[in-house]
Amino acid sequence: MRCQTQHIGASFIPSAVIARIAGELMKRYRFSLEFPGLLFIDTPGHEVFMNLRKRGGSIADFAVLVVDAIKGFEPQTDEAIDILVERKTPFLVALNKIDRIPGWVSKTQEDVPPTYEASYAHQQEAVRRRLDTIVYSVSGSLGRHGISADLFSRISDFSRTVAIVPVSALTGEGLPELLVLTAGLTQRYMSKKLTAAPKESEKGRGAILEVKEEKGLGTVLDVLLYEGEMAKGDSALASGIEGPLVGRIRNILLPAPLTDTRFQVSLVEAERVEAATGVRVVPDDSLKGALPGSPLIIIKSGADEASVKAALSELKEETSVTISSDINGVVVKADTFGSLEAVISAMKKRGIPVRMANLGMVSKKDVVEASVVKEKDYVHGFVAAFNVRINPDAESEAETRGISIVKADLIYQLLDLVDGEIKKRAEELRLSELRGINRPVEVKLLPEYVFRRASPVIVGIRVVGGTLKPQRTLIDENDEKVGEVLQLQDKGKVLDGASEGSEVAMSLKTPYTLGRQIKENATLFGDMAEEEAVKLYTKYRSDLSQGEINALLDLVKVKRKKDPSWGMLIA
Repeated sequence: MRCQTQHIGASFIPSAVIARIAGELMKRYRFSLEFPGLLFIDTPGHEVFMNLRKRGGSIADFAVLVVDAIKGFEPQTDEAIDILVERKTPFLVALNKIDRIPGWVSKTQEDVPPTYEASYAHQQEAVRRRLDTIVYSVSGSLGRHGISADLFSRISDFSRTVAIVPVSALTGEGLPELLVLTAGLTQRYMSKKLTAAPKESEKGRGAILEVKEEKGLGTVLDVLLYEGEMAKGDSALASGIEGPLVGRIRNILLPAPLTDTRFQVSLVEAERVEAATGVRVVPDDSLKGALPGSPLIIIKSGADEASVKAALSELKEETSVTISSDINGVVVKADTFGSLEAVISAMKKRGIPVRMANLGMVSKKDVVEASVVKEKDYVHGFVAAFNVRINPDAESEAETRGISIVKADLIYQLLDLVDGEIKKRAEELRLSELRGINRPVEVKLLPEYVFRRASPVIVGIRVVGGTLKPQRTLIDENDEKVGEVLQLQDKGKVLDGASEGSEVAMSLKTPYTLGRQIKENATLFGDMAEEEAVKLYTKYRSDLSQGEINALLDLVKVKRKKDPSWGMLIA
């Protein structure tokens, strides 16, 4: 169950309230409001902001990115900026909790919140310097994203520089500046979007931010209506798991101004609402399967069949973020269209291939699909799940097939888990491949330690490079097979292997006689297939010791006596 702060909050602030709070600043800047007010959508956790989506960008005209003045940038902050940049959403930074800066003395007023300017003016110099340092740090963090930012009072061109506004949500300090800048920038740079109208065949258009169960109401949709209007009984289109849904609006519930749907406030029924507004919609049974992130298209009464078909086609196109392909890649599941879109985009940026991506809980089918990938591409044969449950059948199937399911409720956490899983699996694959490859080894026979000349030959050796193990086939300097190592001993103790620099006794199964066909001081090499040698040198060279590299290069010289092109990829 999510914590309270993870729920959607839609709060409308009328222009009259903005004027009352920030009237003096508006007079100073000769600024007047030309719209009814601001609709704030509180999206903690970012998943709801992901659902403020439409084809080509975001529904949001403007965003206020809240940064904790004490904690500074966190992984979630970077994630939010990535989403804002990708959606091309203009924003400013509300540098919150300035009242918690050591030494800060809050300035309070009874009638309206104090301005940042007034609060800053009566702080001690040391406190001002602390705040200036914090602003500089936030500006630097934004700079790492390629974004120019500065304290709002130092900016002359807001179209090129992101404003940082110090505020305190607790005391209200800085709220006047925040409201004026938000309203002003939205009005100045988003005027065309503010007057957008729905298409001729549509009465209105919104985005479904959340779908939930409410006591006494059943399934309800938290909707941001951003174009046109909506009324009780209207026909509407939305997307579900299986495709488009067609139904009706049974009821509309509207919070009072300056309240939001996140808290237990009284919601009043409304016959009709106009954009932009946040409402709670009670749908009929046909729309109860609507998914978060789906558009909600309100169809005009009497719209012809062709118009409805065109709207359905557009709905399908706008929600076509799912992926189904034959490439070897991760299987992705997410809870909403917005989050699925964001996860896919983030994975592409990191170069992570995606085989399948769709909505809903992790199913047995998803696990089977991942197992198909695993057979061909071990590294990417797993499931990544964002904010969804795992079907019990899928868990059982995953255990049977040895398929990993990584799960998280924040995108940056999921990506970190995916990166970690890929690295872990790549290492497992590397070690598995290395175990299956004969590694280079070079040994020198010691003529002063000859114990038996006929098979099995028993002779002392020095390991020049690499590690010699029993059952290894050895060749001589003319690329002729000499025999197979039967056993290694040191002072009567049987060894599993002899490492570089060791001097041990070796028994060798061979058809030859030491001192005749085999020189008593011969140098022998562990035989290798050309493919093994090339793979070791080109792919796993960093895993080889210098002695193994030297032994491999010496083996290449031996092999090229018979085949000059042997191991051409080896320098």
